[in-house]
Amino acid sequence: LKVHHAEMATEQSRLENLSMSQQQLIEAQALALGDKEARVAKLEEWANSNANSILDSWKSLTNYLIGKYTNGWVISFEGASKDGAVVAPGYSDEWLGGPTIT
Repeated sequence: LKVHHAEMATEQSRLENLSMSQQQLIEAQALALGDKEARVAKLEEWANSNANSILDSWKSLTNYLIGKYTNGWVISFEGASKDGAVVAPGYSDEWLGGPTIT
């Protein structure tokens, strides 16, 4: 999956790394359980919980990005007092230098 947005790529990397580190621990815990059914139940419980956690993280990021980039504005929530610092980035030179319509 090619991700074009830096904030999405950062979140994807964070979630993948977290899942991989947790998976090793959960698999070790499952192997320590006595019977096969208990091991399978432990792995299924973690897999479902992890999937729900990942979905919640993506939903939160979606809301954050919509709030940050809504209506062509860029709102910085980092270090802002209450509502965030608002910047209007405008159009790029490439966009503004596009074809002339007469």
